[in-house]
Amino acid sequence: MANDSISNKLWSACNKMRQDPGTTGALQYVEQFSWLLFLKVYEEIENEYEAKATFEGKTYNRNIDNEYRWSVWTGKDSYITGPDLLEFVQIKLFPYFRTLSGNRTKEIISEIFNNTQNRMEDGYLLREVVDVLASVDFFGDEDSFAVSSIYEGLFARMKSSDIKPLAEFHTPRVIARFMTEMISPKIGQTIYDPCNGPSGFLTEAYHFMRPQEKNTKDKEFLQKESFYGKELKSLPFILGTMNMMLNGIATPNIRKMNTLSINLFNLTEKYDIILTNPPFSGTVRGIESNFPYPSAQTEILFLQHCLRSLKDGGKCAIIFPEGVLFKTDDQSYVNTKKELLQQFNLHHIVRLPNGSFAPYTNIPTNILFFEKTGPTKEIFYYEMPLPEGLKNFSKSKPIKSVYFEEAKKLWEKKELTEQSWIVPVEEIIKSNYNLDVKNPNKKAEFEHLPPEELIAKIEESEKTIISLLSEIKDLIK
Repeated sequence: MANDSISNKLWSACNKMRQDPGTTGALQYVEQFSWLLFLKVYEEIENEYEAKATFEGKTYNRNIDNEYRWSVWTGKDSYITGPDLLEFVQIKLFPYFRTLSGNRTKEIISEIFNNTQNRMEDGYLLREVVDVLASVDFFGDEDSFAVSSIYEGLFARMKSSDIKPLAEFHTPRVIARFMTEMISPKIGQTIYDPCNGPSGFLTEAYHFMRPQEKNTKDKEFLQKESFYGKELKSLPFILGTMNMMLNGIATPNIRKMNTLSINLFNLTEKYDIILTNPPFSGTVRGIESNFPYPSAQTEILFLQHCLRSLKDGGKCAIIFPEGVLFKTDDQSYVNTKKELLQQFNLHHIVRLPNGSFAPYTNIPTNILFFEKTGPTKEIFYYEMPLPEGLKNFSKSKPIKSVYFEEAKKLWEKKELTEQSWIVPVEEIIKSNYNLDVKNPNKKAEFEHLPPEELIAKIEESEKTIISLLSEIKDLIK
């Protein structure tokens, strides 16, 4: 895990990158940081593989030739900086990695470097960044490397304007972990994320399943046949592939492609488990014919994709904004939700408080849990309360794993409380498939405030509304 010391060092590296004309923006320096981080940590992983092989009396053949190993080209024995370092990176390092081949791991490394580039223009600043990364022990006493914790530590320090471009592919780890625990994947099952991003869900599933290993066959299946993802954009694809490899999955099955380009009428790839967080409110054109209920809205197309990608008996946990739940004036939404309830068991909906994805977005979100085991009879709703004294989660007061404990406790028996209620499917059908059912136990709260305080509260509410509208406008551009 990234402790404060590591986080401080990495933030200092980011500060150095922001001084370079090629990496002034968040997307640029996160991409630059990522390929450097990968080479640094991957060598440490290969060191472990080699040490283990030696202990067992075997030979380990490294995937990266000596000249291009992190410790060699960044080390004191071959110290280079300034223009010489830039020349090495541009003329030798990147061409080497982009043409790497010979086994699946090498091909994946090649794919990473064919989807990124060195963006820094100042070789002296690049040397300073390299030296900072070289001084960090990312593993310490841990036996795995949590890429997500590294990036969450960096994002927590960024300005909101810097974070927004990264928001669409980030899911807080505590939310991904809760979804994984409730779905409870088993070795032998296939896990899929059609909006893979940085592989947050797949790595959570891997760490959940790893203690289940009983023999070499289990380990082999977990390594090579368990995890699958698709991602359209280059940066999250790079992060996702690296995250899997640095967590011990040597050959992750992550494909760079547009998931929505797949025709659902002849879909052959099916999975046991789907864990995902589709982009909020995106739009597409020209692929509507791939779907039984055509739409330009990506959120409802991703739901259709998930429905058709589940095996019989399969399970899905998916995050959606409230719009997907309450929209009844668009036939593609109505028909998709109708299929969901008629052919799948939508058994739980967890309603998250405002700010659960702060500071990336304040749009209210829900987690839908369903299985391909027959039609829905009733839906158990749970509305997570905010901690006392908080009006919403925020960057400084984020959502934490402890806040999911009550939901876990009520899960199996579907216990009714002030925060939970059950809705028969007949009521949903009568409402034209409106899944946005409010908590019937929630009492309206009235405050009697002095006029000046009341005005201040109204002004604050208007600011929040304007901020949300601005986010929505950015998303639909």
